[in-house]
Amino acid sequence: MQSAADRRERQTVTLAVTSAATLLVMIVYTVVPITLVQTAASLHASAASQSWMLNGMNVGLSCLLMVIGTIADDYGRKLLFMAGLLVLALASTLSAVSMSPGLFIATRLGEGAAGGAILATSLGLVGAAFPSAIERARAAALWGAMLGAGVAVGPLFTSLFASVGSWRTVYWILAAVALLTALLGMTTLDETRAERRQGADLLGAATLTAGLACLLAALVTAGQGWDQPRVLELVAASAALLVVFWRIEAVADRPMLDPRLWRRPAFVAATLAALFTGLSVIGLMSYLPTVLERVIGLTPWATSQLFALWAGTSFVATLLARRRGFGLHGHRSVALGLAVSAVGDLALWGLTRSAGVWHLIPGLVVSGVGYGLLNAVIGRLALESVPDRGSTGSGVNNAARYIGSGIGVTLLMAVSRPSAGPTATLAHDPNLALVIGAAIAVLGAVSIATVQATPQSIVLAAQAQAPND
Repeated sequence: MQSAADRRERQTVTLAVTSAATLLVMIVYTVVPITLVQTAASLHASAASQSWMLNGMNVGLSCLLMVIGTIADDYGRKLLFMAGLLVLALASTLSAVSMSPGLFIATRLGEGAAGGAILATSLGLVGAAFPSAIERARAAALWGAMLGAGVAVGPLFTSLFASVGSWRTVYWILAAVALLTALLGMTTLDETRAERRQGADLLGAATLTAGLACLLAALVTAGQGWDQPRVLELVAASAALLVVFWRIEAVADRPMLDPRLWRRPAFVAATLAALFTGLSVIGLMSYLPTVLERVIGLTPWATSQLFALWAGTSFVATLLARRRGFGLHGHRSVALGLAVSAVGDLALWGLTRSAGVWHLIPGLVVSGVGYGLLNAVIGRLALESVPDRGSTGSGVNNAARYIGSGIGVTLLMAVSRPSAGPTATLAHDPNLALVIGAAIAVLGAVSIATVQATPQSIVLAAQAQAPND
């Protein structure tokens, strides 16, 4: 029988390795926004290709997160975690040697799929290692802090090594770090699975993956104009496939995503929280770095420092919430985080070429605090909403986050009246993007508050009908 000291040691190791891998995924996520100008010039990428380069990892993350989470719960979280790290190493290597926009976009899709495996399984591993509700909440908050830390470290890391070598140097280093992390995880992590196997739902997995892929492809294509016939074709295909997926899950004996989960307020709240975080926060902050470089005229290094400030603030806010904020109900924490993020967006108003760096700092700090509050609680909500199947809950939650991010980036591009030439994917009036981001955040806060306000009798009835955990 494992002693208390041994158990704590295993918990510490599990949290350290999974947090390091999550940090790595977020660093990979930030590379393209910081290096898009250089990468596009090197690969002679068109405006349409640049849109795909910016959104490729979002597409890969979103399409496979739920599928991977379910497989990991059934067949082994460590197994899928290790596979994700190895694929990330391979995809980063191919990114480093890419000589065409098409190959580079394919490698970003691969990095997204690998990142999805890592994010879904890492939170599942954390949930299995920390059975106590209080310990799990604190561990999930620290894991969430890595989301902010990666976004803080990533731009600085990217700018430093891109200036020493080139954008290709960054991917070579990331591939090496992924391999080292895989070796560490192989030798230190314990395998965990769900107590009950959900079973294979191959038809559900295929229709969901295809439906999400069509949706995100439509959104990326729409960045070049909503009137393109291909956009409508992809939207129609996505709608049809997702309806088929929903019908399959409704009648399946062992559905990949049980429809009854949507009757559970905690599950709905966690999913909405992740979706609106992607829409209003990650989408905007993925879009702003290139705007700051091309519209305001900042250097990549200056841009990376500003976003390190934003993400570093979120990291500190998450840690402080982890220490002191667990008396605050999860729903209220999410609503507060979205509201604070909205205030930060509006504080950035006045983005023009004449805007100075000091004008940006207050808004980025406030927005960082809001994002930190969100990261402190969303992971915990995801685990608590589906406690026996942590990777499934994490997969749905992170899929919602990055679907939201993909929609957010594309929406901001689509409303920006793009011009011809190398700046075609950028907003001429980035202040409009700030208003849209703030409005979406407020809408998210209201939606979460509505879920929280559900009468207790309805909540209890929904929980009674939800699948047993």
